[in-house]
Amino acid sequence: MFNESEQYYDAKAEEPTMEEITYKRKKTSSYVGKKDNLANLKRVVIEHKLDENEAICDKCGGNLVLRF
Repeated sequence: MFNESEQYYDAKAEEPTMEEITYKRKKTSSYVGKKDNLANLKRVVIEHKLDENEAICDKCGGNLVLRF
């Protein structure tokens, strides 16, 4: 039933020759990563100040604390 390959096998047939193919990939050297793109940017600090009545936690109702 599953012996088709053995049934049609020809012992006198020549084995195919293996051909080795080699190549070199050219890597791009012009790639600039994310850190290099951001290194030249000016950093801006934006502070948001809340009034005392706005600095209250929505979940627990406690006062918000400013951390540096």
